[in-house]
Amino acid sequence: MSAPPLTFYLVDAFTDEAFGGNPAAVILSASELDPAFRSSIAKELNQPAAAFVSHPSMFTDNAWAQPHSPSIRWHTSSGKAMAFCGHATMAASTVAFSLFPDLKELKYIYQKAVKTEGVLGIIDTPLKVEKLDDGRFLLKASAANQYEPLELAEEAKVLLQVQQGFSLRSEDIVELNKSLSKTIPFHGIWVTSTSSVASYQARTFFPSFGIDEDWVCGTANTLIAPYWFTKQPSLIRNEGGVATMEAVQVSVRGGGLGVRWDTKWGAENGVVALIGRGKIVAKGELYI
Repeated sequence: MSAPPLTFYLVDAFTDEAFGGNPAAVILSASELDPAFRSSIAKELNQPAAAFVSHPSMFTDNAWAQPHSPSIRWHTSSGKAMAFCGHATMAASTVAFSLFPDLKELKYIYQKAVKTEGVLGIIDTPLKVEKLDDGRFLLKASAANQYEPLELAEEAKVLLQVQQGFSLRSEDIVELNKSLSKTIPFHGIWVTSTSSVASYQARTFFPSFGIDEDWVCGTANTLIAPYWFTKQPSLIRNEGGVATMEAVQVSVRGGGLGVRWDTKWGAENGVVALIGRGKIVAKGELYI
């Protein structure tokens, strides 16, 4: 007897228009699948990222009284598992809120790598996404250290370049970062500068994951935003009494997000809240 089909969605995250922002696949009832199987599905759907989440019924209010909370896992188009993916989480939340429009908040559980006394371990970590009154979604994530390169579970690092005086839209930047990634073992390379239409602009590259350019990267803004909040507070805007910055990514697809950074929210370097929305562009079934 064959297994029932898996429902999937294609969602453009950090945009409200089809074919903009950063696309992701969202696969329902799939977070507990074997990692190798999830990897094969991600390769087959061939989106920049794929989010594998629990059965939709887990998102209803009474699910929180059950022993297990909704879980989420992430893979790249090349099948690699990711420690975290902001835009795929925004895509998954777009689907969940569309299925249950009365929900005001989503809570996921994901597995986070942590190092204690030199020993690497995995812990279950909560992740909350709120629906704002204007229909956008607010995702809270721990902020990266704003002064040192971001250390990831693989011991790889991120290079943050702050560029002023030239356009980030130049395609020379793509070739430059491809070259850099071959000579310096960085996990990701991010370029940022101030913007005439937003608080700041950025482009993000993850060649080690087979992603020449990440069109709109939520994860990157957990480091980029604290840099600008710290170094140039004149860019901060007041949004409903909350200090906020607006970020745009000037990739070929474009896209944008709001960012809030608060050092008092409990994490070591504070918490960055990413604010955005998503557009569902397709729905289908996987017969596997």
